[in-house]
Amino acid sequence: MAADDGWDRVAAHLRRRDEDLATYVRTLGRKLLDALPGQASAQRGGLFGPPVAAVSVDFGDVRYRLDLTRPSDRVERAQVVRGVAIRTQAIGIDAFLAELAQRLSQAAAQDEAAVRALERLLL
Repeated sequence: MAADDGWDRVAAHLRRRDEDLATYVRTLGRKLLDALPGQASAQRGGLFGPPVAAVSVDFGDVRYRLDLTRPSDRVERAQVVRGVAIRTQAIGIDAFLAELAQRLSQAAAQDEAAVRALERLLL
């Protein structure tokens, strides 16, 4: 009986983690769309799906895709050449956030608009 209680607690924790992660990813997606209007785009859901299914963020030679439809701790990163993705790999959300911060910081050093975008993203 006690073992069953332990598994129930673990399952509840995992469900809560997935719900928290899904909420975080949806919020992050909305913030990216608001903060980076020239670089971020939304992929719409289907007829019965959510209004926004995924968010893509382009940084010239790299495109990130964040899926908003299911709890996931992975982001797709694609190497882009002349608008075509030539290699795609999954990365963790932590790696994505670190790379996003680095790219935005580099852009902010050269562009006032990037500074404002970074401020909007952090608020």
